[in-house]
Amino acid sequence: MLRVFTYLVVATGLFLSFFMPRPARAAGPVAAWEDPDTQRAMIAVRDFSTVLGGRVDWEEATRTVTIQVYGRPALHLDLNNGTLAGKPLKPRPLIKDGVTYAPLRVIAEALGARVEWREDGIHVYTPAGKPVDITFIHRLGQYTITFPAKEAGGPGLHNARLAGRYLNGAIVAPGEVLSFNNTVGPRTAAKGFVPGIIFMGDDKIPEIGGGVCRTATLLHNAVLAAGLEVVERHRHGQPVTYVPPGYDATVYYGILDYRFRNNRPVPIKLEFNSWGSSISMAVWELG
Repeated sequence: MLRVFTYLVVATGLFLSFFMPRPARAAGPVAAWEDPDTQRAMIAVRDFSTVLGGRVDWEEATRTVTIQVYGRPALHLDLNNGTLAGKPLKPRPLIKDGVTYAPLRVIAEALGARVEWREDGIHVYTPAGKPVDITFIHRLGQYTITFPAKEAGGPGLHNARLAGRYLNGAIVAPGEVLSFNNTVGPRTAAKGFVPGIIFMGDDKIPEIGGGVCRTATLLHNAVLAAGLEVVERHRHGQPVTYVPPGYDATVYYGILDYRFRNNRPVPIKLEFNSWGSSISMAVWELG
């Protein structure tokens, strides 16, 4: 009889521990990312579900996220079809930097949370009324340069893309100065740079790394679009055709640098992308 009683107690405990709602867990800030096209907030699904005391399961074959917050029906987020519980989402859910994001308000309300937008930012409250700390990642500025299609496979654009990949993901703390030369480093064959054209006085000569000035120019214009402080910038000795006059920036390792300061109160992050004959740089505020 004692064994049966003990078994019933344990079984009841397990039943209640699984089916009863769990309290929200203490966690760090949950990242909300701004969709550039709609300016709507996209929440990090796994982190948000964890804060509410739930869990997330990922099904690779179907690209489906199952969100289970205890005490509520499971939700299925379909990344292939862009739906939550069969209903289309706008913006569509996506994976960014390995993290699944979905529209904040829709996900929050589906999980019983409440969202308020105020002048000082996003305020999210759990079903129990506890606030959720949100880090809102939004785009401060972006710039894209498109070159003639015939240059897509050329050495200059190859070097520009390679320099962009060294800048991609760079995080600059408040008050910190980012140096193009320090971040990209020496332009050497060992790092994958190839001979490209550089300006030397009135001449154009081939040199390993020629073309990285395109990336410096791209960064300069993204920095201007984001309203950040330019600390050091040099113009080419000859006019360039890929940006309006006066908006170029030249660099030469050990001699000419491009530097800017993060004059925002929170960290910023650089995001570089390229496709075809285009290169693009976005500046995100991690506030």
